[in-house]
Amino acid sequence: MENYLLTSILSLIFASKCFAFLYTGMRFVNSDNQECNNQLGQTRQALNGTRERLRVQQNENEILKTEFERTSYFNHQAKLKERQLQTQLLETQRKLERAEGLLNGTAVSSVNCSEPSRNPEAAYNGETWNRNWDQRENNPLPKVSRYLFLLRHGHYEFSEPEDQIRMSALGSAQMEALGRHLASLSFNWSRAFVHSSKIRAQHAAQLVAKHLPQLQLQSSSLLWSVGANDTTRRQQAFDTFFYRASANLTQSTHELFMLHKSTIYYFLDRALQIPAETLQMTLPHGSITLLEIAPDGRVFLKELGNAEFMPADLSTTTNSKWV
Repeated sequence: MENYLLTSILSLIFASKCFAFLYTGMRFVNSDNQECNNQLGQTRQALNGTRERLRVQQNENEILKTEFERTSYFNHQAKLKERQLQTQLLETQRKLERAEGLLNGTAVSSVNCSEPSRNPEAAYNGETWNRNWDQRENNPLPKVSRYLFLLRHGHYEFSEPEDQIRMSALGSAQMEALGRHLASLSFNWSRAFVHSSKIRAQHAAQLVAKHLPQLQLQSSSLLWSVGANDTTRRQQAFDTFFYRASANLTQSTHELFMLHKSTIYYFLDRALQIPAETLQMTLPHGSITLLEIAPDGRVFLKELGNAEFMPADLSTTTNSKWV
């Protein structure tokens, strides 16, 4: 009996020691887990802080990029305006020389304004403005101007073949913004809205026309983007769409064209009679370039790549390869 009691007591003592040992071990484990959780929480907070700083830095970079593009755009506009003023000054000086010659009784040869053909493409000589560039100098002069709105299509996703490229969701949003802006202008738009027959330009014109339901879309393959071997087509495009207003019109016309960047460059070079590829500057997607063809044949650049109406988060300028 005494042996049994002694054995039981020893068993209880051993069990209590085992329990104390296990309890102490569990406390250490719980303490380690708590420390790990605290470290994990601190790491997560640090990671979130880093992500937030990265997001702020990205926003600042986007703002700086936008400001840089806007500054470049305004610099290009200033240079182009300076070139136009220089051309007008030279023309004014020639007029003064002609007037002085007449006053002094000196015979002054007149500027040749009747070239036999609008082709080949006219070369700019730095001094003389060819008033008869559209071969209408001898026709009854119009009383009003034509205002041509040259629109650039929206951002697109690059693919092959090139003429099957479609606009991206971003490009569609840009065209919606452009359509809303044009609809807000108090112009009596001409019914024909001419666009390039490439898919991205067709889609762009359709989205803009949603906001101007009075327009009728007209597709033209002449307005494809301009390449090095497109001399005949691009000359034909210019001759087809650039000319003075008809003499019987009593109100100026406001006409829309959905084009590619290279086509807009080419039309500007020809219309302003400046050297080819002079205007190699940024034209934002969905931007407006506005030309006025005056009754006397002069051409005025009113806007170049205007996209001030475009929301900042929709503003883009370039794509990977094609224009």
